[in-house]
Amino acid sequence: MNQSKKITILTGLLLCMGASTVMQTYFSSALPAISRQFQSTAYYSWVHVSYILASSAVILLSSSLCERFGNKNNFIAGSLLFGIGTLTAPFSGSMLQLIAARIIMGIGAGIVVPATYGIIGDQFEKSSYSSVFAAFAVVQIITNGLGSLAGGYLPELASWQTIFVFLLPIEIISFFLVFRNISNKVTPPSNAPLKLQRHLLMIAAILLLTLGIEFAYRSQYFLLLAGMALLFLVVLKDIKKDNAILPKEFLCDCLLRNLCLQIFLMGAFYNICLAYLPGIMQFTLGMASNQSGTLLTVFVLSMGIGSVLGGVVKQKEREMIAAGWITCLTGSLLMKSFIGIALTALGLGSGILMSALLGYAATRTVHHAAGVNSMAHLIRNLGGSLGAILFQFSLHFPENYFIGGITIIALSGTASILLAFKYNPGKTLKKEEALSMKYVMKFSEIRKEDISAAGGKGANLGELFNAGFPVPDGFCITSHAFDDYMRRNGFDSSASGTSLTSEEIAKGQLWKELEDEIAEYYHALGPDSKVAVRSSATAEDLPEASFAGQQETYLNIQGLNQLYLSVKKCFASLFSTRASAYRKQTNFDTIKISLSVVVQCMVNSEISGVLFTVDPVSKNKSRMMLNASWGLGESIVSGKVTPDIFLYDRDHRQIVEKRLGDKKLLVCYSADGTEEKETSSQLRSEFSLTEKQAIEIFELGRKTEQHFHCPQDLEWAISENRLYLLQARPITTLNGKSSSDIQLTKSQRAVLNNWIEHCPTPLYPLDVAPCLLVDEAKNKVFHELGIFVDSELTMADNGLLALSAGKIHISPKIIKIPFLLSRFTDFSINSARTKDSFHNIRRKLDTIEKTALTSLPAKALIRQIMELMELSEELAYTRFRYNIFPSVAVSKLIHHDLKKIDKNMNEYDLLSNLSYKTWNLNIELKKLSGYIHSSPELEQLFVALDRANPRAISEFVSNQPDFKSKLENFLNEFGWKSNSSYCAFGSVSWFENLDSLFSMLKVLQNSGRNEEASDKFQNIMTKITKQFDKKKADRLKTKIEEIRAYHVNREESLYLIEMCYGLARRAAFELANRFPQLFEQADDIRYLTLNEVYELPGNMTDLKELISVRKFNRQKNEVLWSGFSIGTKTSNQNTLTGVSGNGGRCRGRVRKILTQQEFDKMQPGDILLCRYTDPSWTPLFVLASAVISDTGGPLSHSAIVAREYNIPAVLGIGNATDLLEDGDEVFVDGSSGKVIILK
Repeated sequence: MNQSKKITILTGLLLCMGASTVMQTYFSSALPAISRQFQSTAYYSWVHVSYILASSAVILLSSSLCERFGNKNNFIAGSLLFGIGTLTAPFSGSMLQLIAARIIMGIGAGIVVPATYGIIGDQFEKSSYSSVFAAFAVVQIITNGLGSLAGGYLPELASWQTIFVFLLPIEIISFFLVFRNISNKVTPPSNAPLKLQRHLLMIAAILLLTLGIEFAYRSQYFLLLAGMALLFLVVLKDIKKDNAILPKEFLCDCLLRNLCLQIFLMGAFYNICLAYLPGIMQFTLGMASNQSGTLLTVFVLSMGIGSVLGGVVKQKEREMIAAGWITCLTGSLLMKSFIGIALTALGLGSGILMSALLGYAATRTVHHAAGVNSMAHLIRNLGGSLGAILFQFSLHFPENYFIGGITIIALSGTASILLAFKYNPGKTLKKEEALSMKYVMKFSEIRKEDISAAGGKGANLGELFNAGFPVPDGFCITSHAFDDYMRRNGFDSSASGTSLTSEEIAKGQLWKELEDEIAEYYHALGPDSKVAVRSSATAEDLPEASFAGQQETYLNIQGLNQLYLSVKKCFASLFSTRASAYRKQTNFDTIKISLSVVVQCMVNSEISGVLFTVDPVSKNKSRMMLNASWGLGESIVSGKVTPDIFLYDRDHRQIVEKRLGDKKLLVCYSADGTEEKETSSQLRSEFSLTEKQAIEIFELGRKTEQHFHCPQDLEWAISENRLYLLQARPITTLNGKSSSDIQLTKSQRAVLNNWIEHCPTPLYPLDVAPCLLVDEAKNKVFHELGIFVDSELTMADNGLLALSAGKIHISPKIIKIPFLLSRFTDFSINSARTKDSFHNIRRKLDTIEKTALTSLPAKALIRQIMELMELSEELAYTRFRYNIFPSVAVSKLIHHDLKKIDKNMNEYDLLSNLSYKTWNLNIELKKLSGYIHSSPELEQLFVALDRANPRAISEFVSNQPDFKSKLENFLNEFGWKSNSSYCAFGSVSWFENLDSLFSMLKVLQNSGRNEEASDKFQNIMTKITKQFDKKKADRLKTKIEEIRAYHVNREESLYLIEMCYGLARRAAFELANRFPQLFEQADDIRYLTLNEVYELPGNMTDLKELISVRKFNRQKNEVLWSGFSIGTKTSNQNTLTGVSGNGGRCRGRVRKILTQQEFDKMQPGDILLCRYTDPSWTPLFVLASAVISDTGGPLSHSAIVAREYNIPAVLGIGNATDLLEDGDEVFVDGSSGKVIILK
């Protein structure tokens, strides 16, 4: 539906609601004049009360009728009743006749209200609910005032009947605006019984409650208590039975119940303020009537502004509601001191709550919008009435009583919304469970998330239908019906392994309940409608696989018998040879796939075709491709004709090329479904579309793509000059992604930078939990400081990874940081804790390392993995709490002093000439390389060695006993060093594979650099002695030594973590060998999560399905890691900008190294260009004259080693490896962090 129609419908609904509100407040003000005309005060109050009684009593029954007969039908019925009451009221000859007219109007209003809410739910997206309810709130505020004004003046100026002259035309206009524009989304009659007896009891309860409220004003509470008791009993019975009255969402959605409590409080707060503020101001505070009137106007105007503000919010609804309650609370507290500001705040807060609360509650609907919204409406009214009763005697007390009362309500509301923050807003009713239990769903009930119930095709059609796209009406027979069909007929519903043929499955029997439900929905489409019946698998029309054409489609089906037969054939098509082969090809063959059936009104198309919103041939994203032919689209989809082809430039919005197809055949309707005919020579020689029609289709495709946020494959048709959208699915053939495909925010780039540096290859599912354990250890330290950081890394159940900038939350505890600083940076404590931790963990790791795994049962292997993960978490905490955090703090404390020595100096320069794990590794590597170089014979054998052949490496080592001894000593010290520090199970250490180690030794053989001992650190210490007095110099030197010690521990902790991970890998792969029926290869265990490994053997069928899906999705994670561009050039196209890793300048040629297997390419004097580096890359720095890296920062491995070798380094550029190639000449300015391309 287009926007103008929505606005027209909303205008009609607002006029209807406005007329009802005016009528209600008008009679309240005009009653004295009416009683004078009838010369009777008998039944005086009943003129007002009768309307409230009637409308309140029928509202829940009406919401059930909406679900049963459709919102449009109920709106018509309610509007007609309200109109009858409006027509008869002016001609009333007595008070009783007027009351009778008012009852008719009340019943009409009670029917219209749920229908209105249902229409909003059908015609508007949930994201716009708050705006719609804001409009209702503003209109209600305005019409409340207009009604009261009219009731005061019209009876005196003319007569009390005059109001009907104005209202009747408004009601007629409202009726036609809605009636003519609302789409025919008729809900098929529900097959559930109405439970009329229970509804009558509910009506009685509401009548007693409403009457009781009136009598309570006279201090007579019996009816009120009786109504409350009966209401409680009816609700209890409804909950225990089948929820025929209360919406199911209310019972299953904690957040919705919380919102209803707030709506009750909001109704009480609003009514109390509106009813008692004038009296409080005039009688208690002693204000003049004109002054109190002005202030009340301020209150009402503020409420209108607040309603608009509350409707603006689209996603932060709970935050806006909290702001509303806090504003109300502020206003109540300021009542005594600043009455003007207080009333502004009270009005503003009330307005925000009116639109934000009702709008947010409306978004919690799953089934029928009328039910939830009508209940919220009733709760608000009851809250207002009961609140007014509780405060009816407040005028007899000081203003403190009134202020205290509204303060308590505002506090209660604030507490309620704070409690609401603990609920997951993404969960309304457990929707998948609710929908999966239905056999049939109309399109208006389906959204794109409902794949499990409606399948991919059905979910997309429902989404498009509800978004206003020109989709023919229809319904889906859900996957629950398919599952029941398989079960009732004794078929195996798994996607693999069944020996049944599709022919056998099609012979199954439908059951009466399903047939009746299909019949109801089919008849709702119109008498003897012709429909298309299509399969919609639950793994269909997904971004990773379209399943296009793999199940069956049946066209031009008419009558129930044909429809039932077609449904069974669609069910059976899931097991056809073609569909089974496709699932196997796309790795979906081991997944339990269910099936939905889409039943959709046929479009007798004169022209039809397919649109790709990205040219599938050239993959040019600025071009769209349109195929068109005469007749039904099956001729194109089946490939039986060569269609007309149109190419469209989306940037300039014009057709740039069109090619005439032969269009030899056309498919059209026949008595038996469809038939093929030869196309006339005239039609074959003409383009099937005019340029205007083609552009309209292209624009439809562009809007569809924008809606789904990805390229789309559309099927469309034109019938009687009207364009229809028949189907939309993601294009699944655009696999190659360039570096410009996805743009990341600055914070996302920073996060990806950090993760790529520590995990150069994408994490496997088994890697995620260990990474999060390290993250939690770091966050534990943050928590101690009052800082809470959300996780940056998440993994869906299907194995897809997602990275986000972790949000930071601050607690009041942060003010203690200055007082905690001394304890956090106490070197003696930190050093002692680190030493103890390392000692205990090394001892445990040595014990585990010596354990013979083959003798351990599976449970013992699992316990070993669990213990290693706990040790890694302890190491991570020691690393962050006792070393990294203190080091950063101390570095910041001395930063200013370092700048006094040398303005270019920073804390990273203090790590020169330091003996730590990575540097010692580098020294020992050079010794090992030197030993090879010292023996010409050994060096010759080493150079000739095939390092890609593990057997050749093993033989080489075995044949050189002296070298083997030195290698073993080296590995005993550094053997657990891996190629990815934080990839627990996806990395490989030198113990496990010597390939990368031998590649580094080969690089070192090529190194001719004469490395002289650097005296950089000693120079710094000398400058400190000269710059400061002895006391300050000694203190500064002490802090520097602490920083250096922290760095040694930091590096040691990382190696110990890698040792934990290496031993865990060893245990995990041994564990995998124990379950050959689950893991085809031992490393397949990496596709399970850590918790799934802990629970092995578990449900092997489910786990095999998960492994298959996650394997399929790993390629997407690889795109995330290595395909995205995480940086951009500056405005100068020849300049790349990153961060300085080390100063200095260098001109030379680039050598791009992306993997350790390419180390051999590096030659002395080359400028090293890489995506990342880790300690295993250190030998390359011996050869490099400068370093350029996509990732990294001042404390990354690249920066530390570059400073040690004193070569320029520019890091964190993001896309340097995309923009530069081997041999490109560049100028590296390490001081400014820039790389200039010379070429």
